[in-house]
Amino acid sequence: MSTSRRSSSLPHSAGHTRWITAAFAAALLLPLAVGPASAQSEDEEVVDLSTTSNEGQSHFWAGVEDAQNVFAVGAARHLELAVEADPSWGMAHVMLAHVAPMSNDDRLAMMAKGLDMMSEATTDELLLATALRAWRSGGAADASRMMALLSRMNSDDPHVLVWSMQIANARGDRTDPAERQRRIIERFPDYAPPHNTLAYVLWGQGDKNGALDAIRDYLRLASDHPNAHDSYGELLQFDGQYEDALRHYGHAVARDEGYEAGYTGAAEVHALMGDYEDAAAQMLAAAEHASTPQGRVNHLRGAAAAYMLDGDRRQAMETLSSAAQVAEGADLGNAAGFAHLQMAVTAALMGRDGEIAAHIARAGELGTQNPGFHGMSALAHGAAGHVEAAREAAANVPEANAFWSGVGQTAVALALAEQGDTDGAMEALAAAPPSPLAAAVRGMCLDEMGRDAEAAASFADVTNLRQFALANPIHGFAKYLAANN
Repeated sequence: MSTSRRSSSLPHSAGHTRWITAAFAAALLLPLAVGPASAQSEDEEVVDLSTTSNEGQSHFWAGVEDAQNVFAVGAARHLELAVEADPSWGMAHVMLAHVAPMSNDDRLAMMAKGLDMMSEATTDELLLATALRAWRSGGAADASRMMALLSRMNSDDPHVLVWSMQIANARGDRTDPAERQRRIIERFPDYAPPHNTLAYVLWGQGDKNGALDAIRDYLRLASDHPNAHDSYGELLQFDGQYEDALRHYGHAVARDEGYEAGYTGAAEVHALMGDYEDAAAQMLAAAEHASTPQGRVNHLRGAAAAYMLDGDRRQAMETLSSAAQVAEGADLGNAAGFAHLQMAVTAALMGRDGEIAAHIARAGELGTQNPGFHGMSALAHGAAGHVEAAREAAANVPEANAFWSGVGQTAVALALAEQGDTDGAMEALAAAPPSPLAAAVRGMCLDEMGRDAEAAASFADVTNLRQFALANPIHGFAKYLAANN
């Protein structure tokens, strides 16, 4: 499983400002020329922690390693035990906030609490806590520079080097990302997480053999960790080795039944194999083990996509209704609204045009009318052949939002195709960015034009798409169009 997290901001209190200032001041008093990461010091240079609890330190680093192995729930378990071992240890509170699945408001509030507890913290802790808070508050450039400094100060610590390389772009480092991971591996060959990251980077660069070699190294080093099997399963999935992929997804959840990615990965493979009932069952299992209400909503929407692909409109709509109810119960208005938008498009694709307006209206009541609202509305109208309504909704998507703007443009092409205006649809597609959805609509047009071989090739680009997520409804809609035209 690859990595990606988000952040926003929260105002500092006077106490938080005090410790941020202290961290910068302390860091600036230290020599910068500690030496390159590859240099060995006489004494081991690793992050200095202030707690006297050995149990707390053990759980702290176990939590960090779970986080760097892309297992937030496992990381949170360890960090909670670190806090329990030393309740007054501010750094443990900050790290728990950094890794645990929670809303960003709660995350920043917990970080603020931890920072206020750090009057006895070490210089390393002050710098690390400040960097993590900046990272989660939208200050990635500051966080990146602080992590780079902290890594130079602690050249024998693989954890801070991984963080430093993870956000190197934010400080202007344009080194090839594969080269970054190789530098970490050269310095710390037995630390597993960089092998995982390297595998995904190499796959993205088109080096399939290098990626598979790297992921096998990761599995060798972390065979007891669920993410090692999940990552290996995912790359096998990308390579079309579906039975082996399912076996490793099974190993992932066997190592921790709460590892959601193992279920969602298996669901993707079952969908690729055309086993949509099994795909839906795996998504429902992921929903049962979801660590957050938002995760449960997303997994339910993924199950609904599998039911849609299986042609089961009733189950698809009932599951989406359940997703909306879970979201409303958790005060997730935008998530509830998005479930209704997915219902609108699903209804349109499955010939229930009369249900579209009610779901779009309900989505507007529950959430904000953001780019996703307008893009999904355009797609629902596009699938129903409502050309003017699709154009109107697409026009409300800001051009700066490339993803939803592209969906809107493609939705207009779909509406034209549904009305039999093939030339107009192809003209609209020419202005839309390439995507699986656009490939599906292009296949529809080519088929209508009698260009059978080209249509089949365009549809195959969609049906054979191996890197997709059932919880991303655009992927599901594209696959549905390709399979049903």
